[in-house]
Amino acid sequence: MIQGTLCSSRFLLTANILEMGALLRWLDEGKAWEYPFLQGLYARLVEMKRQIEKQAGVKKSLLPDGQIKQVDIDGNTIIRPPMHWELKELRELRKVKK
Repeated sequence: MIQGTLCSSRFLLTANILEMGALLRWLDEGKAWEYPFLQGLYARLVEMKRQIEKQAGVKKSLLPDGQIKQVDIDGNTIIRPPMHWELKELRELRKVKK
């Protein structure tokens, strides 16, 4: 559920997890973080994704080919292109480990 205000009016957007993931990917590919009017929505979706991944015990790693490998506590594995914010986080983690 995404809440916000638009022209002094409140609105509510409901979406399932698949729809939210697709919206986040679409915003990420469109560089939404560069547009002030999309930054709040983008930030909320990123935070929601982080919380969901934390609850699922997801561990991420950056593969040599630039893809992201995600493994949850049940061993389910996904390999996919990284999102902008994930690259920043993984690069910072690599710096800390060195």
